[in-house]
Amino acid sequence: MSVWLLSHLKDSPGNRIFSEEGEKRGCRVVAVDPAHLGWECGKRGCGFLTSNPAPRIVFPRMGSSASESQLYAVLAAECAGWEVVNRYAALKVCRDKAQTYLRLQAAGVPFPDTLWVGGDWTWEQVLDQCGPPPHIVKLATGTKGQGVLLSESRRSLLSIVETLRCLGAPVLVQRFLTVASGRDTRLLVVGGKVRGAATRQAQSPDEFRSNLHLGGSAKIIDPGPRQVKIAEDAVRCLGLEVAGVDLLDSESGPVVVEVNGSPGLEASPFFVKHLWDYLEVKLNGPGLTES
Repeated sequence: MSVWLLSHLKDSPGNRIFSEEGEKRGCRVVAVDPAHLGWECGKRGCGFLTSNPAPRIVFPRMGSSASESQLYAVLAAECAGWEVVNRYAALKVCRDKAQTYLRLQAAGVPFPDTLWVGGDWTWEQVLDQCGPPPHIVKLATGTKGQGVLLSESRRSLLSIVETLRCLGAPVLVQRFLTVASGRDTRLLVVGGKVRGAATRQAQSPDEFRSNLHLGGSAKIIDPGPRQVKIAEDAVRCLGLEVAGVDLLDSESGPVVVEVNGSPGLEASPFFVKHLWDYLEVKLNGPGLTES
């Protein structure tokens, strides 16, 4: 039996870890680059122009760096009737922080106070919604800490926002959470349940982002019940089967800063094992036929 690892990330450590764990379990993992994948649809149905046999499961690892056209391959796999984890609609939403926060708001899931910067934004609006500096400035799309900036004054915020808006980029401004201190908690949610968690710490006091790709370190933890509920509620309202939920501490408790539909697997050696435990149930469950 085979699983397609649908990903544009050629040198991703997470892809390597995923493939190695699948091979250990006797599953053939086929790495498929969506940029090189053609598909057809019409009277004969929907299918792919490839010599690879049809998989039992398609597992997309396509974050915000994937193009919209590459993401179409996920939807084509769904139209072909294949089992896909995660599905196109959910990936589409969580690739966009603005859409994510709007869904979280509707579901009552806490996240930092956020301001969508319109064309007529003012400094007073920022102060009213996000408090005094410093502030976090985010592009609506971005992953691995990319597109996230720290503004420490009114002047720097004006400069950053206007520069990004001149480039046509949607911009979000968020309240800076001083109690977080460059530390967050990544929770892996699989099948609606938190399966593992790790705290991540920024590499230095001068770095506010804790991403491992930026030199941060990780430590496995047992999450608290409040963290678990928030992470599971966030994933549920976004419709994801597999996700990494990043939480920050605030004065009022944990809040969601990002939900990643293509989560990194390096924070804990157990993350990929929990993921494959879930996929194996799907592989061996009813309703799937041998390819």
